[in-house]
Amino acid sequence: GITWAGGNGWWIYESPDDLSNSSGNLQFVHGSTRRLTINKDGYVDVNCRMVVRGNGSSYNEGIRILPASNGWSNVFFSADQTLSDTHDGGWLIGRRGAAGTVGAVGDFTIEEQNSNGSNLTIHKNSGGATLKGRFSADGGSFGYNNTSYTLSTSSFICNSWIRTNNQTGWYNETYGGGMYMVDTTYVRVYNDKQFYVSNSGQHAIYTAGGFASAKTNGPVLSTYYNDT
Repeated sequence: GITWAGGNGWWIYESPDDLSNSSGNLQFVHGSTRRLTINKDGYVDVNCRMVVRGNGSSYNEGIRILPASNGWSNVFFSADQTLSDTHDGGWLIGRRGAAGTVGAVGDFTIEEQNSNGSNLTIHKNSGGATLKGRFSADGGSFGYNNTSYTLSTSSFICNSWIRTNNQTGWYNETYGGGMYMVDTTYVRVYNDKQFYVSNSGQHAIYTAGGFASAKTNGPVLSTYYNDT
């Protein structure tokens, strides 16, 4: 191997990863400790903490992976940066620092890059995590883990409609009732449950029209108020 007289104890030589005296991989060794290995297939094994400094450009990326095909890779590992020159289809993993984006300097971000901005951003700071973009769950849980369903959570709040498709709606897992639709006319009570209103005022149930019942025997209403 190669060493430097009067140096700091570094060696470069070929050997197996156990540093025995035989053919093997290219080893960078400090004293008797293997620090970095390059094998014959081109794989690099770093046996210590690796520090990569940014290039100081507008991206300031630390690592950019170049695939076998033309064009830069789909993954960037980065320190604080602006990424003013976005790369279509790329994924940034690092600390996002651009003004006007979800993150602030030093906040951890996983972000998909394209020419029109980010399609997906997962941003974590001291206040929690922010997800920006479309999210498709397959077995995710947030605060409540029920593996019978694609997504489970203890509670949620939204600022728009809760939408369901086809003959579905809201369902109570504990008591087996709910509300749903099967046509464009009626909102129905699910599973033959009854609708109960605990308010005792005369307008506890109010309709701009009337009441219709398919019941043909017995009283339909025990109390009826007519405002007109």
